[in-house]
Amino acid sequence: MTALMPHPPVIVPGVGRGRERQAARTVAAMGQLAQRIVRSRPDTLVVISPHSPRKPGRFGLWADARHQGSLAMFRADHERVDLPNDLEFVRRFATACAGRGLRTWDIRGEELDHGALVPLCYLRNAGWDGPTVITGLNYPGEGELEEFGEALHTTAAVLRRRVVVLASGDMSHRLTVDAPGGYHPDAQRFDAAFVQAVERASIQTILNFDANLRAIAGEDVVDASIVAIAAREPGTEACELMSYEGPFGVGYSIAVFSDLARAPRKQPTPKEILREKFSLARIARRAVEDHLHHRTTPLPADPPSEFQRPAGVFVTIRTIKGELRGCIGTLEANYPTIVEETIDRAAAAAFRDPRFDPVRKEELPNLLFEVSVLHPAEPVESEDELDPARYGVIVSGNHGRRAVMLPGIDQLDTAAKQLEATRRKAGIPEGEAVRIERFAVEKHVEKPPL
Repeated sequence: MTALMPHPPVIVPGVGRGRERQAARTVAAMGQLAQRIVRSRPDTLVVISPHSPRKPGRFGLWADARHQGSLAMFRADHERVDLPNDLEFVRRFATACAGRGLRTWDIRGEELDHGALVPLCYLRNAGWDGPTVITGLNYPGEGELEEFGEALHTTAAVLRRRVVVLASGDMSHRLTVDAPGGYHPDAQRFDAAFVQAVERASIQTILNFDANLRAIAGEDVVDASIVAIAAREPGTEACELMSYEGPFGVGYSIAVFSDLARAPRKQPTPKEILREKFSLARIARRAVEDHLHHRTTPLPADPPSEFQRPAGVFVTIRTIKGELRGCIGTLEANYPTIVEETIDRAAAAAFRDPRFDPVRKEELPNLLFEVSVLHPAEPVESEDELDPARYGVIVSGNHGRRAVMLPGIDQLDTAAKQLEATRRKAGIPEGEAVRIERFAVEKHVEKPPL
C-alpha cells in the first residue's frame, strides 16, 4: 500500500485536548487508514517525513536501531513512539539509491519530528509495533523524487517484503486569515486540484504540479506524495480519497495511492532473475581459473545494467576456514565496467598481493571469492558518522600516506577500532591530523559448500 496522511499535532488527542474535534473527519479517516494498514500485515512500514532533518543534495535515512520520540514540544510528553528500525531495509535502500546516483545520509541521535510522529501515533494506537523505516527528503526543487521512490520499490522487491509506504504531508497552509502561513485567496486552488487529482487517479497532475501554485499554497505534501507514488506496485494504481477538510487554515487529506490488500506478492521480473543468477564472485573465480590456465577471461553476455558502469572494486579471497588469502582493489575505476574491473582485481588479489604467495591450482576448491563494489567516498566530520558494519573508511595523513579499510571486518566492530587499524595500516602516527572519508559497499560473496 502507498498512502498519504497529514501531520498536524493538534489531531492527536493528547495534544488537541478536545480541539481535534474540529477536524473530526480527519481524525476518523486517520484511524480508519491506520487500522487498514495494520490489518494488511506489512513486513515493513516506510514513512516519508518532510520535517526530518535535511541536507542539500541528499535524502536522509534514519539509522538508529530504534525510532523514539514524543510530542513533548506540544505539551504532550505522554504521546510517545518507540519502534524498531528495519536496518537491513535501510542498508539495502541506501545501496539501491547509490546505484541510481542518489546521495543519502544517516540521521542519528535525533528525536523524531512531528511529520513522522503524528502518523505513527495513529498507527501505534491501531496496534502497529513492527519494523519501521523513516526517510527524509532532499531540498525543495532538487528533484530525483521519483528515482528515490523507485529505489524504495526495488528494495522491497529484492527483499521480497510487503511494504507500506506512507507519505506525510499537509496541504495549503494559507486557507484562512488566521492560517499559520497567512492568507492567500488562491491557496484553495491548490487543495482543490490535489483532491481532484486523487479522485480522478490523475497521478500525472501530482507528479507535475504547478510550481507557482505550490508556492502560493505553502504546502509540504507534494514531494512526499511523489516518492510514495513512485514506490507503488505495478497493477495497484487505483486511488482513493478517504477525507479532506481544512480546519485551522490548513488542508488535510487522507488518501490511498495503491492498496496492498489487493496487491499480489510480487513475482521476480526476468531482469531480477538475471540479477540473481549473475554473480560477480563467480566472475572473480573464473578470472583466476583462466589465469592459471593461461586463458583470457571472456566478458559475459548481457550482464545486468548496474554492472555496466565504472566503479572501484576490491576482490577478497579467503579460505573456507575464513583465513585471508589475498585482497587487492582500487578506490577509483580503471575500466569502463564493474565486470572488467572485477576480472582485473581478481587476478591481482590472487597473484600480486605482496603479503601472500600466488594462488595455486590445487587451492581453488578450498577458496571463496568476495567482490566489493564501492560507492563514491564522502568526507566525515567525526567518528560518530562511521559504522564499520556498513561503511568502509579511508584515512589520509601527511606526505601522501593513505589507507583503506573495507566494512564488515569482524575484529573491527567499532568506529574507534576501524580508525586505529586504518591509521596503523597507513603508517600514520597517533596524534597526526588526518582526513577521514567513508564509503558504502555492495558485497557479492560466494557461499561456502555445504
